[in-house]
Amino acid sequence: MSDDWRFVILGAFGWALLAILVALMIAIGRKRRKRK
Repeated sequence: MSDDWRFVILGAFGWALLAILVALMIAIGRKRRKRK
């Protein structure tokens, strides 16, 4: 059972990091577009 919850936590953490990276990419893209 321990392996199951660990996998779930790692999966959720991974998806969270992915969402943050995407948000940062969008934010950077908007800033670059505004500067132009």
